[in-house]
Amino acid sequence: MKNITHAFVCGALLSVGAATAAEVFTVDHMLRNEDFGHAVFGPTGRHVYFEHFPAYEDMQDFSRVFVRGQQRSRILVADLEGDAVPRSAFPQVPGDGYRIGTLSPGGSRLQYFRVGSSHFVTGIHDFVKGGSVALKAIPEASVLYVGPVWISDSTLGFATTREGSLPLGVYLHAESRDELYAEWQKARRGRMATSSEIGSGEYLLTESRKVQGKLVLADAQTGATTTMADGNFESWELSPDRRRFAAVRTRPLAPDPTLPLEHAALGGVHRDLLVIETGEGSAPVLPCPDCDIAMGTAKWSPDGQSLVFFARLLGEAWSTGRLWRFDAHSDGAEPVKLGGLKLVTRAGPLQLLLAPQTAWFGDSLAVFASDPEGEARPEWFIVSPAGEARKLSGEFGDSPIHLIAVLGNRLIALADGDVWSIGSDGRRTLLTVDIDFPLKTWQAHDGFGPPPPFAAGYDPQLVLQGDNGEIVFLDAADGTVRSVVAPSERATPIAASFTAGRVLYRDVAGNVGVLSACARGGECRELMRINRHLEGVAAGTPVRIDHEGADGRQLYSWILMPPGYREGASLPTIVDVYPGGVYRNKWHRFDPWDMHALNWHLLAARGYAVLFPSLPEAYHEVPRDPLKGLADRILEVVDLAIEAGYSDGDRLAIQGQSYGGYATLGAIAQTDRFKAAVALAGPANLISMYGVFDVRLREAAELNGPRLFGASWSETSQGGMGAPPWDDPERYLRNSPLFTAPDIETPVMIMQGDRDYVSMTEGEQMFTALLRENKDALFVRYWGEGHVYNSPANIRDMWSRIFDWYGRYLGADSEER
Repeated sequence: MKNITHAFVCGALLSVGAATAAEVFTVDHMLRNEDFGHAVFGPTGRHVYFEHFPAYEDMQDFSRVFVRGQQRSRILVADLEGDAVPRSAFPQVPGDGYRIGTLSPGGSRLQYFRVGSSHFVTGIHDFVKGGSVALKAIPEASVLYVGPVWISDSTLGFATTREGSLPLGVYLHAESRDELYAEWQKARRGRMATSSEIGSGEYLLTESRKVQGKLVLADAQTGATTTMADGNFESWELSPDRRRFAAVRTRPLAPDPTLPLEHAALGGVHRDLLVIETGEGSAPVLPCPDCDIAMGTAKWSPDGQSLVFFARLLGEAWSTGRLWRFDAHSDGAEPVKLGGLKLVTRAGPLQLLLAPQTAWFGDSLAVFASDPEGEARPEWFIVSPAGEARKLSGEFGDSPIHLIAVLGNRLIALADGDVWSIGSDGRRTLLTVDIDFPLKTWQAHDGFGPPPPFAAGYDPQLVLQGDNGEIVFLDAADGTVRSVVAPSERATPIAASFTAGRVLYRDVAGNVGVLSACARGGECRELMRINRHLEGVAAGTPVRIDHEGADGRQLYSWILMPPGYREGASLPTIVDVYPGGVYRNKWHRFDPWDMHALNWHLLAARGYAVLFPSLPEAYHEVPRDPLKGLADRILEVVDLAIEAGYSDGDRLAIQGQSYGGYATLGAIAQTDRFKAAVALAGPANLISMYGVFDVRLREAAELNGPRLFGASWSETSQGGMGAPPWDDPERYLRNSPLFTAPDIETPVMIMQGDRDYVSMTEGEQMFTALLRENKDALFVRYWGEGHVYNSPANIRDMWSRIFDWYGRYLGADSEER
């Protein structure tokens, strides 16, 4: 751990004079921030459509979950072969927010979402004829669901909500609260019963939990829908020939008491796979009636005649899950023979999803797996229908390869930053011989949350990104390579047109946001500027601390230094913790132009250094003791910051949100080196966390069933318990901060919203324990708020309290900087 390099600085450290002349970043600045969201080019690349979010605090309704701007966004369009001035893409109702869905295959129609305080509408705008039409049914929409899928320029397919309800992602906050209030009013009047029932075992499928939604086809000209299948659907994958959907339908889960609840399988529901013809009159096919499918794993072959998916059999654990192959000719499914390979089933930066990597290679499959008889390191293998496996990466040595496309009998892969074509005989050809910088995969993303895992497709037209921000267009069919240079090192590509060779970049100039469309040859056209109020506002400077983990792995931690930091000054430091958070070698935390209630630049602006330690954690390895040695792991990185001269070891504080709030409460029971702590939205008692319902879904539990989020989280994810509380109560007790309250000497402020899916009762229990032990503690509750706060008034109040808290225990003198 003592191997440290701390010379890497993102930008020069400002002089004291420069900082004192600049404006200091405040909460008011942040709440005025604008943003750009999702963007998409038209088919020819001449027009680009993008979302613009006006000033955050100008919204009229802050009751939605994780509000970013859904009720204030506008869809604009710029003609890049005209004046490039952004204009409204079509008439939009003032006061509502508009979000881009998808363009039809020919680009003549745009599917969009319109959100208001009490409504959610999906519309189709026709650019050729003009005018918009609203779909007669409401598509389901949340982080677990895909959106409407175009089958042709005139037809879409999607899942609907139950009649009269809003999509889950819209319902979660305001509507569930309003529904509860309506029930209270019924009880007050005394004329209507307010009971609701939820069943288990023999009573699992109560009357209210029968089929609610549908999978439908919608006419883009009229908005009318026709039903393809009844059921509550979560995803629907269209075959390349556009003849079939592979749709995932949910139903209540009857848990097996002998098997762990797999959090990576996304909740307490059972998922059936249905194959449904997009034409009318065909009955849905259930290829594997005894299968429970992992969502997002269905993948069609290029001809649309075969489908691979990952599933377990009923009565078996997810650890026994396997790949299955559906044949459209027989309508049946059989297990895929892997020749003894062990499939890698986890994906994502935190290994939170069951998402094995597969790709079709003619009749064979490419799979990411390990060979128990060979090297332990996972590799890509080609597996024939008979189960004969051949390692794909033999010629690449120890370099990991990433499959990015399949073209007939060729695989296109990334290795060591280069793109290779690999034939069926294993021979490889370098496709990027003229590119002198390393490449990585790229996909359009609106910047809100992590992008989805990259999945190899069948399109030879590939868009890749260099580590310098440059976008490379590679036609893997003929080897043609074009590139577009980024307007600056800080520019982020948010949309690309392979046809036109254009890239839409979100850039920053002195904290002011700049949206530019760039083409080959370095030509960039500026479309729009936002956040001019941040011009002249001094930002903190992130400094990277390089070190080794306990296993010798290279890690990167970051410390955000205040504006005008004077090199050599040791500052009061706030350590922001999140076990499992491992930071990249480039700064990817918040910046002043980001609108987020937890923008830690606000602390740096007050003169604090903010340390973000990388704390690797294997969530899926259970059982484990997540609190064991936690403070020591955190303090190893803290001591590096002290040794480097950045931090004052006598003025340290610790904070965290969500799992970081849990870690904060756990760590301060193990050390008294921190003078103050702030724990936001963190669990305190893993036993109660296991069984308490999500408050946002409590009224809807009898419709979809309890999601068992807390139970699966506790058993097989961040909780790490590996079993329910009654099977291993001692492990639950020793890993629950509640039961270490007597050991806490650090003053702590607990903050929680009453609409948080981490129940506010967690904070109540922790505070009660601290109160009973007569410890120094404050419990701040925010009514109407969820996991992250939305209301500008509450965000201001939260920061005022945090500033006062740290000011009391740490102080922060601008002269120290």
